[in-house]
Amino acid sequence: MFFNESHGLRSLGEAGWQIVEVRRGVNQTPTAAAYKQFVYDIRYIDSPVCRWWDKDSDGTMEPAAGEMQYFTNDGNFNTTALVDANSGGVVERYLYDPYGRVTVLNGAAGAEKDPNVAEWSPDADNKSDWDNEVLFCGYWYDPETGLYHVRERYYDPLTGTWKTRDRILYPDGMNLYEYVRSAPVGHTDPTGLWGKDFHEDLTLELAKKAGIACAADVAEGCERPDKDKRDAPSSFAGAQLLRAAAGRSTMAYDFAGAQQYKDWADEAIKRAVEWHFPADPNGVVHPDSTAANAKVNTGITDCNFKLFSEGLHTLQDSWAHQGKPFMEGLGHARGAEFVDRHTIYYPSPYPGWMQVWEPAHWEKLSGTLAAGSPSADDVTIWPKDARAAAIATYMKMLAFKKNCPCDCPGPNDTKVKTSSGDAEKEGSVGDWLKNTKFPGDNKVK
Repeated sequence: MFFNESHGLRSLGEAGWQIVEVRRGVNQTPTAAAYKQFVYDIRYIDSPVCRWWDKDSDGTMEPAAGEMQYFTNDGNFNTTALVDANSGGVVERYLYDPYGRVTVLNGAAGAEKDPNVAEWSPDADNKSDWDNEVLFCGYWYDPETGLYHVRERYYDPLTGTWKTRDRILYPDGMNLYEYVRSAPVGHTDPTGLWGKDFHEDLTLELAKKAGIACAADVAEGCERPDKDKRDAPSSFAGAQLLRAAAGRSTMAYDFAGAQQYKDWADEAIKRAVEWHFPADPNGVVHPDSTAANAKVNTGITDCNFKLFSEGLHTLQDSWAHQGKPFMEGLGHARGAEFVDRHTIYYPSPYPGWMQVWEPAHWEKLSGTLAAGSPSADDVTIWPKDARAAAIATYMKMLAFKKNCPCDCPGPNDTKVKTSSGDAEKEGSVGDWLKNTKFPGDNKVK
C-alpha cells in the first residue's frame, strides 16, 4: 500500500491489517531500510504499544538517540501522549473532540526538540513534531487532508462521517456514511464496517429462546475466545514477535532461548487454530464437522459449562471460516465484495471499443484478498450460513439443558438450575431466523 506525501511515497507493510513497518521511497520504490516499526497491544487491533523511528534518516533506529517512543491511550484507544523510551519524558500530547478532531500539544519541558516550548501548549501548526500519525481510536491520520485512513474507508473528523458509503449497505441503518451510529464516545470501528455480533448478541437471544436461566453467561462464554489471547489476529501478531525474539536469541548464540520463543510462537498459532479454524486432517474447515463439534459436545457430555459455552464459538466459526485457511491454519478462505455498476470496454470489429454496462453484483474473494477481508464474518453477506450456524447453536443449547439440569454457574462457584422454562420449538426459531434475523440467500456461492 502506498500513500503520497510531499517528501515521496510511503510503503506500509501490514500484518493482520496492522501497519507494522513504514519505508520511505521515491517513484513507488521503497528504500531498503525501515523508517518506522510498530509493536501492537493484544487488546485492540489499532493499539500500538511502541514504535521505532529513524528520525535522523541514518538507516538505524536507536532508543538512546530518541528514536523509540511508547504510546499511551485512553479507554477509546485514542493516543493521548508519546513517551520517549530513553528519557521517560512526554514529548507530545493530544486532545480530541468527540469525533476525532485533534489538537496537538507540546510535551514536557526539556523533553521536546525545542526546550523553550511550554508544557501542554498547543503546537504552532497543530502537526506532530514527532511524525506521529496514530491518533484518534488508533486510526492512521493524514495531516495533509485531515482524514483518517481506516482500512475500508476514509473517515472525516470534521463532519464525523465516512467519505464513502458502507459497502455492506443497510444492516445497521439507512445512513451509509454514519460513523458508529453517531455515538463516537466509547465506540470504535477499526474496519470501517459496523457489523452485527453473532457470537454474543445472537447467542444471548438463542439461549433465552432455549429457556436457559444463565443465558447471559452462555453468551459471554461464547464470545470469550474473541476477547482473550485466543483470537486469531492477536495470536498471529504475538507469534511474529516471538519469532523475531527467537531470531535475536539465535544471533546472540542463545539457542535454548531461541527454541523456547519458537515453541511459544507455535503454541499461540495452535491455540488460535484450535478455537477458530477447526479443520479436518487435510487442513480444511467444514461447517458442523466433527472437529467443529468436538469442544461443545465434550462440554455437554461432561456438563462442563465453560467448555460448552466457549465451544459454541468454535462451532459457529466453522461456517464463517469454512475452506482451507490461508496460512498456518489461520486466515479466511473465502470472502466477498460488492461491485458497483460499471462500464466494461471490449475490442470492436469496427474502429474503437464497445461499451457494456455490467450491473452491480457481489464477487467472491479468495487467496490473500479473502484472508485480509472481514467479509467472511459478515452475516449480511452469508445469511443462509448464519441461519445454519444459529440452528446448530440452538440444538446444542437444548442438549445441554436436557443433559445438565443443574449446571448454570451460581454465586461462589456453585451450580444452579439450568432451565428457566420451556424452550421454543425448533421450527419457530427457524422461522424467526429466516424471516427476521437473516433473510435471503448467501450473496455468493
